[in-house]
Amino acid sequence: MLLAHHYPRRWLARYRRQRGRYDHLTLGLYCRLWYATRQPADLLAWLRFRRDLGYGLPLRLRRALWQALPGLDGTRFWQGVALWLESGGDAARLAGLLVQQGRGGRDALAMLQNPLVLQGLVSQGMELPDADQQKLASLVRSQVAWQQAFRQALQQARAEGGVCVVGNAAGLRGSGLGARIDAHAWVMRFNCFQGETVAVPDVGTRLQAQVLTAGSEPCAGPQGWLLLSGPQVLAMRQDWRAMLPLCQAERKMLSVPLPVWRMLVRVLKAPPSAGMLVLAWLRQLLGGWQGIRVAGFGGLLPAATGAAYHLARPGHRAAARHNWQGERVLLQQWRAQGLVSLHE
Repeated sequence: MLLAHHYPRRWLARYRRQRGRYDHLTLGLYCRLWYATRQPADLLAWLRFRRDLGYGLPLRLRRALWQALPGLDGTRFWQGVALWLESGGDAARLAGLLVQQGRGGRDALAMLQNPLVLQGLVSQGMELPDADQQKLASLVRSQVAWQQAFRQALQQARAEGGVCVVGNAAGLRGSGLGARIDAHAWVMRFNCFQGETVAVPDVGTRLQAQVLTAGSEPCAGPQGWLLLSGPQVLAMRQDWRAMLPLCQAERKMLSVPLPVWRMLVRVLKAPPSAGMLVLAWLRQLLGGWQGIRVAGFGGLLPAATGAAYHLARPGHRAAARHNWQGERVLLQQWRAQGLVSLHE
């Protein structure tokens, strides 16, 4: 009962986070809540929102989180562990804590799916209960080599015909851009891009890389690179059941680096859409917009009142968490800097 008077602040902080209000007001709510209650769960909520903004943990907060870990249970405990490891926590120290608290046995680890935590345990010689966990841990070990190979593939594609990033805006319907899209050396697409309402003459067929957001895993194509949208999701995503079939297929799977996410959040004050995140990442990898072209991005198309939003899913609506007007402005800035839209 002593903590009941903090409920309004806790509710407001959660509400603003769910609505995509990624700003200092929301951050301040979480911060003040933790300093008022000193509860481990409130510390974790504050630190997780800091990460939503793209921030890592300074040493003082990493120490505070370590002290709070024994007071967390269930999913919150593993979320805290992932944050702690990502910020530079010692995997050997974690292994000792798990043994001390009785969380290091096969039964306790059976449901664990976070790749970063699993790799941390593997690095300390701990045996993982099943092959799926071993595969998830290997994703972390492969990231450096895959990132390098991805950059090289993009550089080669830029030299041989360019990279085309194809969004799912309904404005692609009737565009007849399919042949121009397929003329590029690399074509990247998003989530569920195929359907009865999608015509090949409008969108083409080439696919070298596919961007997936949580929930779109069943739409993954049979081949090509997989790019996971979000802030370095290998570190924080806890549930990988939908991704496991793709992991077993030996697909190269990349997670967008946290600094790219942080840059966009600072500008938009909201979580960026997958399209904006990937474009910003490509610009960073290639050093500019040369050789990058886009199609099917609503922010570069004339606004059409009452028109459908998604090409392949007519009833799909734009997520309210994104700052769509801010993204439109940023896309226009990128266009002025050299980003080319095939709709021009």
